[in-house]
Amino acid sequence: MRLLAKRWLMLTKELKTPDAMLERLINQHARRLRERFGVGPQTAAVLVALAGDKPERLKSEAALAAGRIGDAGMQTLLREKADVA
Repeated sequence: MRLLAKRWLMLTKELKTPDAMLERLINQHARRLRERFGVGPQTAAVLVALAGDKPERLKSEAALAAGRIGDAGMQTLLREKADVA
């Protein structure tokens, strides 16, 4: 059990670096998404990845529904991000 606890602590420590990098990148490129209540860095990264290299995918209600993004405010933010890209 002690070995498992040590491994868990080591892995938790290792995750801090990529988490910090993701937080920095999201704050640089998707700050408004990150400012939404309940949107952490991982969620914001997924939403940006959903837009991908074709942000026009997020410009219609049908496209957003296919991505299962239901919040109207979030849809607006994604459309604005798509227009900027």
